[in-house]
Amino acid sequence: LTPDVRSGEKGTPVSAVQALLASRGYAVDASGSFGTKTLKSVKALQKKHQLPQTGIVSKLTWAVLFG
Repeated sequence: LTPDVRSGEKGTPVSAVQALLASRGYAVDASGSFGTKTLKSVKALQKKHQLPQTGIVSKLTWAVLFG
C-alpha cells in the first residue's frame, strides 16, 4: 500500500515519486523534497493520463507511475 504524497512533504515516498517521474522524462529535483518542480510534473502526468489534476500522488497516480 502506497501513501498519498503531497506538496511540502519529504522522505522516501517523495524520492520514489521523483525517481518514477524522472524515468518517464519529467523534470524533477531528486531531492526527496516535494517542491514546485515535482508538483508541476505530477500535475502534468495527471493531465496526460486524464486524472484529476490535484498534484497529490494518490492511488490512481501511483497506479500510472507503476504502470
